[in-house]
Amino acid sequence: MIKKYCKKTIDVLFDAQAKKTPHHIALQSDQGSLTYKRLNERANQLAHYLQSQGIGPEKVVALHLNRSIEAIIAILAVLKAGGAYLPISVCDPTDRLTFILKESDAKLFITQSTKILNAIPANTCKLITWESLQIKIKTKPVVTPKQNSKMHNLAYTIYTI
Repeated sequence: MIKKYCKKTIDVLFDAQAKKTPHHIALQSDQGSLTYKRLNERANQLAHYLQSQGIGPEKVVALHLNRSIEAIIAILAVLKAGGAYLPISVCDPTDRLTFILKESDAKLFITQSTKILNAIPANTCKLITWESLQIKIKTKPVVTPKQNSKMHNLAYTIYTI
């Protein structure tokens, strides 16, 4: 059974689960819950936007998000776009954030904090808040985007202390 799934990426496996059980709860937290169908649709919309910003295989998207439903949507969307996600602690100081963004060659930085945007040099990468992102993705398709990444492409990067 494991060998069957080892040849598929996480986003492909998730799409299959969403088709199989669209009305089952996929995420539940104190913030609320999302069905597989709704989680898939929201991740797909964000993935389409990410692709329109040049995110694809070997392109890193930094996620400066609290542990939340939004963070899961963002991670799944980056994978669906074919990119690699870089989780960044919301506790990291600005100097460390700037270093990580430059070192990782992140193309996009998504944050829930508008304050942090003013502290990061604008030439580091494209900076965007989660709130403004929601406006940009409203009209994006809810269908799974075409993806060109393969099993050997980068899926995530983690910086440790």
